[in-house]
Amino acid sequence: MEPLEWLILGVGLVVGGIFGSKGKGVLKTAAKGYLIAGEKAQEWSSNIREDFRDAIEEARYEKEQEEALQREESEAVLHSAAEPALKHSKGSSATNSHKSDHNESAAHAKAQSTEQ
Repeated sequence: MEPLEWLILGVGLVVGGIFGSKGKGVLKTAAKGYLIAGEKAQEWSSNIREDFRDAIEEARYEKEQEEALQREESEAVLHSAAEPALKHSKGSSATNSHKSDHNESAAHAKAQSTEQ
């Protein structure tokens, strides 16, 4: 039983003890009041539990959304950090390729001059 139900039951017993058998009508009214209060307490607690469950679900959803956003942001940062490295390595390859072509041309010219 809920604490409120115990309180109402106690009040009902006290009223019943005070009025005895002559106060059966008062006791009956107190019992009805107890039943009504019990029903209202159950409705109230049921609403509180439902609201609490809803709040938990909303908090869980918001947390998942925040985590997804953080993952997207960190992936974007990693991706943007990787792009300059890729461009630099591609640029190095092109520069190395030009140097290689230049060295081959110089070697070819030197070979021709030695043949003459």
